[in-house]
Order: sequence, then C-alpha cells, then structure tokens
Amino acid sequence: MSVLAALLAGYVMAAAIRGDPSSNRLIIFWGWLRWSSGRCSVWRRTGCDLGPRSRAAIGIALMSGILVGEGVYGLTFVSDTTSPPYWWGSILAGLVLLGLVASTRLSQARPIGLALGFTALVAGAFVVVYSQDLIAAAG
Repeated sequence: MSVLAALLAGYVMAAAIRGDPSSNRLIIFWGWLRWSSGRCSVWRRTGCDLGPRSRAAIGIALMSGILVGEGVYGLTFVSDTTSPPYWWGSILAGLVLLGLVASTRLSQARPIGLALGFTALVAGAFVVVYSQDLIAAAG
C-alpha cells in the first residue's frame, strides 16, 4: 500500500521536473487504486463477509490486474515511446504475484477461479479506462 503511494508521489515529482503536469483526476485515480488495494490487503487478514480465501483472491487480483492491465495498455498504446521490456515486466510481475498467492493461499478451485476472473476484469477495465482517456473525460 505504501509502495504504491511512493510510486505515485515519485511519478508526480518526476513529471513536474520534466515540466509535464499531473492532473488531479490522475492523482485521485491512482490514489483510489492505492487505497482499494490496501483495503483488499486488510480483507485478507481481518473479518469480512467473504471467506478468507475469497478475500485473498480479490486482494491479489486487484494488484495483479493493475500490473497486467498497465502492461497490456503500455504494449498496445505507448510502446513506441517506452521500452517494451518495461511493459512485459509489468505483466510478468502481475502474473508471478498472482501465481505465488494462488499456489500458497488459495489452494481450491473456486478462489483460484475468482482470482483469475477478477484479475482479467481489472486488467481489462484498466486498459479501457486508459485507452479511452476516461480519467480526463471524467472532469
């Protein structure tokens, strides 16, 4: 959770140094993702209406989906301005993270299916939001 906040702060500062403004909507979007990923992490450890394996599945799927979605978006829309290995690394990190948690925490077909499905849903939503510039359109 704090790592994502640090990455967001670093991005905003680096963009400011380059002279590129960061919109408030972009900061709010990524801030919300940071908060929600932290919320899912807390679900994994505390009480919630979902069972512990389902909470772990949703928590890991959110983070994995963000990483995979960002990688797919990068390869599809901005690979000409950013090194493709960076985007492949994002996809790989998301899939490795998903695989590690699935193999150690989920151990049953239903939570693993939930994690896979929710990861795909989050990744797809990420690509749609970024490719359609829905963050800028929200204002």
